[in-house]
Amino acid sequence: MSRPQTRPAARYKSSQQLIKERLGRLKKQIKKTSTEHLRQRPERKPYHPFVWNSLSPYRETYEIDYLIAMSSSNDLECKPRRTTTVT
Repeated sequence: MSRPQTRPAARYKSSQQLIKERLGRLKKQIKKTSTEHLRQRPERKPYHPFVWNSLSPYRETYEIDYLIAMSSSNDLECKPRRTTTVT
């Protein structure tokens, strides 16, 4: 007699896990873009004024790191709040 095969229960990721993964992908993309931009820096010509805008304000990932840290804690849980009173 053979046992009927059972499928393992599907495991779904929590919203915190999905947010954390998305922020990680976003951080990786920002770092990739910033390194590509640094490679494209033009060479300075001695007779020409040097003009080059750095994207350093845009490649900083402090906010993403903060959101990842916050998603790890339980501070992002949705909690119902009382807005009206029923009499």
